[in-house]
Amino acid sequence: MRSMKRMTIATAAFGLVVAGTLTGLALTGGVAKAGGITSCTGTGSPISCTLSGISISQPTSIVLNAESAPGGNSAQGDPVELKWSTSCVLNGTTTTNAGDDKMTIPAWDALTLNVTDPDACTVTATATLTGTTESSTAPSLQLNLDANQPSASPTASSSTSPAPPVTTVHQSRGFASKCIDDSGNSKSERAKVQIWTCSKTDQAQNWSYSGSELHHGSLCLNAKGNGAQGSKLILWQCTGAANEIFIHHTNGEWVEKANGSKYCIDDPGYSTKNGTQLIVYACHNTLNQHWSMP
Repeated sequence: MRSMKRMTIATAAFGLVVAGTLTGLALTGGVAKAGGITSCTGTGSPISCTLSGISISQPTSIVLNAESAPGGNSAQGDPVELKWSTSCVLNGTTTTNAGDDKMTIPAWDALTLNVTDPDACTVTATATLTGTTESSTAPSLQLNLDANQPSASPTASSSTSPAPPVTTVHQSRGFASKCIDDSGNSKSERAKVQIWTCSKTDQAQNWSYSGSELHHGSLCLNAKGNGAQGSKLILWQCTGAANEIFIHHTNGEWVEKANGSKYCIDDPGYSTKNGTQLIVYACHNTLNQHWSMP
């Protein structure tokens, strides 16, 4: 079972410890709770903040998000640099990786772990505003660290039979804590692909990604018809057609190969209503087009 929940610096009661200011407000030696997020708010000149030595157990994926801090006025499009490093352990073997990505706010960056389902990872990440747009006033910065990871399994009592194993749910999470969802978990051709409140136990939200296709069971995510702007997303047999090929960019966009790779998976109108059918639409690097890798 996988889950992701939002926590901020202000929620110290959840066990996040704020320590030290270098180029910004640093969260050091912290421990990310199962399915949680750690955050820091940038200070200094240039505006920067660091999450240092964040330990995460059994992550499936780890994502950074740089955005304007609550109450701040950073304009969309402000340039930001995300530097990160990971150290992941699997069966006693340690694998390290690092990245230095230049993006624009709001920025989403899926970290490369180089290992599948590690036992634990330690992450250090820094976000720095490298400039502002002409429309920015009082620019601000918040860096969030998000991880998909398993929740604790319930313990069977001695008087009952052990619970059957639960299949892991690998979600593609988007705007307002909504996930890409197969309506009714029907697993049938032409089934509507929609948004629904993310649930760590909902198999309708279980996706895998291989061959540049998003798979749900034996079917694939498909932009109906020829995948033109406004085409609705459905399930269809996996054929490798261009309207089933979606490339995940570091900013969180799923970019459709068909029609010149200019359309993205889109939550129309920033909807938060469960059951809203997803579409493909011109890529704008906006929050309603940002999704995590399952």
